[in-house]
Amino acid sequence: MLKLYAIDETHFSIYRKLYQNNEVMAYVCAPLDDANCLISFDLLMERLKDAQRRRCDVIFYDDQPVGLIDAKHDAMHGLVEVGVLLLPLFQGKGVAQRAHSQLFERLKAAQWPQRFLARCHRENHKACHLYHSLGFNEISKNTEKIKRWEKK
Repeated sequence: MLKLYAIDETHFSIYRKLYQNNEVMAYVCAPLDDANCLISFDLLMERLKDAQRRRCDVIFYDDQPVGLIDAKHDAMHGLVEVGVLLLPLFQGKGVAQRAHSQLFERLKAAQWPQRFLARCHRENHKACHLYHSLGFNEISKNTEKIKRWEKK
């Protein structure tokens, strides 16, 4: 069973597991050391105080935290940028797809825009497959290192 819970200070351990995992961070940046992981987490907690513009949920699968799903409301462009990080053991099992579906439902209920943008590294084939399976269309040029995906 999959559930999303708003991230709070008690979820630092899953944040650290994700941001210090070489495989998870392979297409994002270098894994964070302890000090930078704490700084990054504190910054996220501060940014989440504006609940009208940003939300981040912990993905629980079978009652254990396995990932994060994030949404940023870009009012100027009338869209929501979404992203997900998932522990490798839970990738390829439909967890990220179900988490996105739940997130989309919550955003619709909260009257957020229903135009979505996602980004992933061109070589991140799992993420490319995920966004394609969710009905996103690639909008980036073939020469770009980062693929951009849009769903209306």
